Amino acid sequence: EIERLQRRTKQLERALELQRTLQGLEECRAPLKDWSDAALAKGEVLEERIQWYTGTNIASTCETARSDWRSALAAIETVKTSEETKRKEVGKSIEELTKLESTLWPQVEKAGFPSLNEAWGVRMQESEFERLRQQRDGFERAKSGFAVERKGLLEVRSTLQQLMTAQDEASLTQEVQALEEAIQHDRKLEVDYKAQLKLHEDNEEALKVTTDELARANLQGRKWDLLKSVIGDATGKRFNDFAQDLTLEQLLVLANKRLAGLSDRYQLSSAKEGEDPDHLYAVDLHMGNLRRSVKTLSGGETFLMSLSLALALSELASRNVEINSLFIDEGFGTLDPETLDQTMDTLERLQSESGKTVGIISHVESLKERITTQIKLDRNGQGYSSLQVV
Repeated sequence: EIERLQRRTKQLERALELQRTLQGLEECRAPLKDWSDAALAKGEVLEERIQWYTGTNIASTCETARSDWRSALAAIETVKTSEETKRKEVGKSIEELTKLESTLWPQVEKAGFPSLNEAWGVRMQESEFERLRQQRDGFERAKSGFAVERKGLLEVRSTLQQLMTAQDEASLTQEVQALEEAIQHDRKLEVDYKAQLKLHEDNEEALKVTTDELARANLQGRKWDLLKSVIGDATGKRFNDFAQDLTLEQLLVLANKRLAGLSDRYQLSSAKEGEDPDHLYAVDLHMGNLRRSVKTLSGGETFLMSLSLALALSELASRNVEINSLFIDEGFGTLDPETLDQTMDTLERLQSESGKTVGIISHVESLKERITTQIKLDRNGQGYSSLQVV
């Protein structure tokens, strides 16, 4: 607050400077007007006026100074009002502080501290005070509980005293003896129950071991049951079908890789549940993965499927046996020009990548431009034919 008052004081001093400037300008206004009129005749008067005032519009300058002066006066009033309010607040705070010190000082002096500052330095932390207060509350609650318990025990003692006076010593001795016998009987039962509990725990442990062994045996048994379900047939047909299914799935994987290079529309798939297990199915990727039998395909589509299967079979067989030749008989006449070019590109790529010799038996004339080495069969008029390598 003091810093703010200091800033306000500086503003007031600036306002007073502006006021003095305004008064000087007011005093100079009339002479400057005369000098302005006389400057039309003599340039010396103009130079003297410039020494007093360098602006271009003294009226505007005076109006600006008046506005600043009014703002400074308003700021002075605001500062005075705020200062008076703060003084009242400070005075009130000082009064409250004085009252508190007058109330606190006798307690501090009684505690043996020479000043409030020293007492403040050794004061208890708020967290420690809160902890002790909670501890005190706990003690109070425990004290109340002990009081209730004590009251109950006193009532029990009073009841026992009444019973002791109402019964003779002989009857009490018999009751004590009966209670001791009951305690001995209960202890014997406790020993028996502990023995039974120990036996039960041993049985549970043995059962757990047996259960684990049974689980391991079942795990081994499932493996043999699976093998039995696959090859358990005496004729071997079940195992043969299982091996054929595995081979077919592998063949279809290889065929689909080849088919992807020939057409992006179809994929080959084996029969699923509810379908004819003896048929292959074509998945139409352009029609939402629609499945249909390969028997419903057109001639060109059937040729692409057959070619993919043939290439896949060649690749599958060559893993154990080296196959360097591949012959394809006809079928090219059912292809459109675009599919024909794509098929030939695939065969040429297969030849260059694997080194196989690919032979094509066909009567399609457009293939002559794509096949560099040809074996031609020519017929003569006498019913004989001749072979010629071109």
